[in-house]
Amino acid sequence: MVFARVADFFSASDSTKAQLVDDEHSVAQLDVPSPVTETMGAAVEPEEVALEAKRPPYIHAMLAGGLGGLTGDMLMHSLDTVKTRQQGDPHMPPKYTSMGSTYRTIFRQEGLLRGLYGGVVPAFLGSFSGTVIFFGTYEWTKRTMVDAGIAPPIAYFTGGLLADLFAAPLYVPSEVLKTRLQLQGRYNNPYFDCGYNYRGTWHAARMIVRTEGWHALFHGFKATLARDLPFSALQFAFYEQEQKLAKAWVGSKDIGLPLEILTGATAGGMAGVITCPLDVVKTRIQTQQSPEAMAAFNAKAAKGKPNQLLTQFLFRSHQTLEIRSGNPAWHLYYPISFLAPPRNRKRRRSIKTSKSTTQQAAVKNGLTAPLKEVPVPELKPGQILVKINWTGLCHSDIGFLRDYWPTSGFPQLVQDLALGVCGHEGAGEVIAVAPDVAELWQLGDRAGIKWCASVCRRCEFCTNGADELHCPKQLNSGLTTPGTFQQFVATDARYATRLPDELGVQYAKVMGMRSIAIDVGPEKEELCKKLGAEVYIDAAKCEDLVAEVTKVTTYGAHGVIVFAPTKQCYDTAPYLLRPGGTMVAVGFPKDPTIMAGAPPTIVAMRKLNIVGSVTGTLKEVEEMLDFTARDLVHPILVKGKLSELDKYIDLVAEGKIQGRAVLKVEE
Repeated sequence: MVFARVADFFSASDSTKAQLVDDEHSVAQLDVPSPVTETMGAAVEPEEVALEAKRPPYIHAMLAGGLGGLTGDMLMHSLDTVKTRQQGDPHMPPKYTSMGSTYRTIFRQEGLLRGLYGGVVPAFLGSFSGTVIFFGTYEWTKRTMVDAGIAPPIAYFTGGLLADLFAAPLYVPSEVLKTRLQLQGRYNNPYFDCGYNYRGTWHAARMIVRTEGWHALFHGFKATLARDLPFSALQFAFYEQEQKLAKAWVGSKDIGLPLEILTGATAGGMAGVITCPLDVVKTRIQTQQSPEAMAAFNAKAAKGKPNQLLTQFLFRSHQTLEIRSGNPAWHLYYPISFLAPPRNRKRRRSIKTSKSTTQQAAVKNGLTAPLKEVPVPELKPGQILVKINWTGLCHSDIGFLRDYWPTSGFPQLVQDLALGVCGHEGAGEVIAVAPDVAELWQLGDRAGIKWCASVCRRCEFCTNGADELHCPKQLNSGLTTPGTFQQFVATDARYATRLPDELGVQYAKVMGMRSIAIDVGPEKEELCKKLGAEVYIDAAKCEDLVAEVTKVTTYGAHGVIVFAPTKQCYDTAPYLLRPGGTMVAVGFPKDPTIMAGAPPTIVAMRKLNIVGSVTGTLKEVEEMLDFTARDLVHPILVKGKLSELDKYIDLVAEGKIQGRAVLKVEE
């Protein structure tokens, strides 16, 4: 199927829409942006925001981290022993020359359990406790930063840094015990002399504390942080980006265990190579018994060619470290963490509820909508109370607030029941649930509020399952019931949309359509094709638009959706269709417009279908959000604040924002 999108190429506005589904009233939408839009002396940069996948509970994430880390460390412990032997070898040149020879030598001379798996007990104890704290801190930091609007890559990087900082006090003592037992090997080892001889884990701990003091268990603490902070930051930055690429390649958020392991292994491997010198320093410090031993080592290591010795010293075991750092089982954290409890299980989450009886709302006052203090809505039976975090700014909102439709046949005035509060593209968190709908929603669920806020569910239109949008008793957000330009909204629990925890042309591509982008200016071509359009037509340079579309499609487009609210677009659209094609009217013109300038003979002879669509049904919105949840489409947004509503209304109306304007509803 070929889909042709008609932009407002007849007007001077640069605003170009590229939505397929529910342009005027959907929760997740797309406008085509330019790289930078200059408005009111400031640059407004569109930001591509990838919604996070559905999040597991914190306790689930922490336990999954502990199990994943423990599994990985146990599987890779022998390689870690090889790494420690190579890094801690005091000989120059070193006794162990390669990963393979080290592995074979230790196994042949000292065996599996007392040689390659020396130090496994402290590794076991430190791995689980350390990774529980690590992943708990990482998830909390990442979620908090992403929810605050911080770019995901920065959130991943910072989360990795803080996670290691908080986990280090737990796993550094286990690292000291583990590395010493790994370097020593078997008790009374005749093949390798490291300077100490421990019978086991508890004997090692007692001897270290007795002879060197408690502080010796934290030898290398700074060196560990110097290694782990950049390692974790790099590893998670690599990992999250590789996950994003893998999901895009597979076309689903579920990439499967093999790819999950591969992304974890390569991310850890790359980070391990970069931080290998820091790991060598950490191992050397933790395996030295005293300052005197350190001085002796430094004097011995100073003999020979300085550059050669420095290179050998700093990059010892880099091959082993790369494999060890790429521990795939350690990244079982993610598949384990998403074995989340069923949705109907109660989730213990900390929910910020409103203790105040008043809130801030943008209330219509003439042709403006300043912030005003209004009552927090009371929760009625069948409703949920949603704390709005973000709300979209739609062209129809501008029509309501600026009285754009005096003669178009659309209700031009915001009715008294709406209390002057417009907005119908809200997304937020459920903070209260009426008892009679407690089985449908839980505190902390993410809910979307759209144009159609409630229907009767009894009339003919509601019961046929597809046309509830024509229910004569429907309530519309921002028109007949208070909208989303406020902090709290009480809405029908059965008609609110459940949002996934983590658009136009992109939806067409996902649905199997082949898109033609019609726009003005060569600068739009790259972006339109990036979004999935196969063909770009510059209407400013095209002398015969109908002939060009026919040339591309052979017989004309199967469908044309008119988003631009101008008479010229409606007049041209029917001629772009092939016989049996469909024109969908979505845009609301400001001035009186007779739809479809084509003569009735054209419509009849070509059997054209002319239909209208104001918004999607509940089922259609859920299907649309499913595409987004599976990472198949990505909304492109320009973010502002609700307190700047009038400013953004002007910018959108003037076509100065090349992206869907979404406004943060501040505390």
